[in-house]
Amino acid sequence: MTTKKSIFVTVFLLTALLLGTFPVGARSLSSNDQRRILCARDKMRILSNFFEVGKSPEEKVGELPSQCAGGKAVSIQV
Repeated sequence: MTTKKSIFVTVFLLTALLLGTFPVGARSLSSNDQRRILCARDKMRILSNFFEVGKSPEEKVGELPSQCAGGKAVSIQV
């Protein structure tokens, strides 16, 4: 690699690194976004319990919170 190319690559990488550290257009999560993330977490937890090999079918019961189920808590089982 020639000296000019190595200098260009170094400057380019440093510029990309500096620009990549600043959030551009980032916004905080709204309460609706936070609720959707929490609901997705709860659904994944329930799903992982269903695939747990060491649990009996009676133990594979999950409770979906009311905020995720349209205002009423829902019990989910195999």
